[in-house]
Amino acid sequence: MNLRLIFRNKYVEAITGVFLLLGVFGVILTPDISIIKWTASFALQTTVLYVLAGLFFLTIAQERLLFVSFFCAASLALFLKGNFNPSLKLPEKSFDSTLNIAYLKLAVVDTNKMKLYDVLKYDPDIICLSKPDSIDTSKLFKSIKGNYPYSVRFRGSSMNQVVFSKFPFITADTILLGGDPQALYSIKFSGYKENVYILNTFLRNSIDGTRSTTYQYDLGRLIVMLRPVNSPLIVVGDFDMVSWSGELSYFKKTLGLEDSRRAFYPSLPNLFETPKDHVFYSGQFNCVDFHEFRDINGLHVGLSSEFQMKRDTMDKITQQYNLR
Repeated sequence: MNLRLIFRNKYVEAITGVFLLLGVFGVILTPDISIIKWTASFALQTTVLYVLAGLFFLTIAQERLLFVSFFCAASLALFLKGNFNPSLKLPEKSFDSTLNIAYLKLAVVDTNKMKLYDVLKYDPDIICLSKPDSIDTSKLFKSIKGNYPYSVRFRGSSMNQVVFSKFPFITADTILLGGDPQALYSIKFSGYKENVYILNTFLRNSIDGTRSTTYQYDLGRLIVMLRPVNSPLIVVGDFDMVSWSGELSYFKKTLGLEDSRRAFYPSLPNLFETPKDHVFYSGQFNCVDFHEFRDINGLHVGLSSEFQMKRDTMDKITQQYNLR
């Protein structure tokens, strides 16, 4: 069968072109349909498929579909660029203190302390852990405790949030969403006169329509919880949703948060991997470093971000305290 003749047929050409364009619109203008929202989470992989499709149409000399495929790939690439943090240039660290936060989901990472060396070599100031009740982490926590004198645990129905810190906690609060704790706490960071607020979150989402509605409601409750916070804010955890989704885009825009991740590249053996844990931060910070943790098989198990207070923010805070 001659593929060139098949795709030369005007009806096949038109239907294929429409199908390719609908795929882009489904990602960029994702309707509130569960299966389409789930498919849109694979936008990175879809971009690569469009490029491969363009190369295929090049080999069979189908110029129109070649153009449509590359146009779709370019549109998705620009869309993804805008929904990560393309302006993030990871500026050089100054002599001011930095705050390094690491997040691990213990349902994924091996709880043997040897697996934690990759994280500890980055010397994070705060380690945030999401842990199911079923996992025994007593030995792991004992190995961390020596370097992190302050810790707090937030219990949920099946998932716990555990935080280890080099700095003392000033406040700590939590709400339960679907039985899972969303922990909001503040620390007194050395060199800064204002408390830094951090939210550890763990949310669950699914392609089920009812669960999707609940997820939107849960994000709304987090927005209500965080809106009164005028101090420097960092939100870290497993959102179970990609950052370019409509829900998280609205979440970031409403709270004025930036994404510390510039891009995401799936790797072997999981080419269908999607980034669902994130670190968002408020405008008082500069993100000076970002790192993803992977196990020996190349699977994503966590991330870390390092922040530094902007110089103009520090000057404003100093002026406010001097006026008191």
